[in-house]
Amino acid sequence: MVKIYRRYEFEHDLDTVLKVCFFDIWAQENPFSDLPNIRSCKLQKREEREGKTYLTVLYSAHGQIPKFIQHLIKPRMLSWRETGVWDPAALVYSFQIIPFYFTSIFTCKGTWSYHPVSDEKTIQICDGFIEIRMPVFGPFVEKEIIKNLYVNLDNGYRDGAKKMSEEKRRKG
Repeated sequence: MVKIYRRYEFEHDLDTVLKVCFFDIWAQENPFSDLPNIRSCKLQKREEREGKTYLTVLYSAHGQIPKFIQHLIKPRMLSWRETGVWDPAALVYSFQIIPFYFTSIFTCKGTWSYHPVSDEKTIQICDGFIEIRMPVFGPFVEKEIIKNLYVNLDNGYRDGAKKMSEEKRRKG
């Protein structure tokens, strides 16, 4: 099992951070398609109930599959469904990744939480884990997934911070 952890600081208020990092993303037809290793990302279902937002998102990735596991993992297998719940009272989005292949050996769960520090500073934290229960290859595959995930998360942070700064300049 490998821990997922990223902490990002935005020099913006909570409402702006949530708008850019959550609400605007799910208003797009194919968010994250500009990130490395993501071929497509489609919101399949969005449902509001009991004050929470429930999402189902379909992902397809592309990337270099290491030679020694290409006999096990094919490019079409780099796809999954994310189910998540946004709880605005707690400022937490809880998610679970459900692969279309290898469902019995793969687990990934976590949260995105938002912490307003001041009127001009908000902290965003991704906290979770990935576990691949496969002898010998599991730990290696976990590390490869984490490496690619961190590239995407860090790019998303930079893109989000840039969008927030542009919006702040426009408002004056």
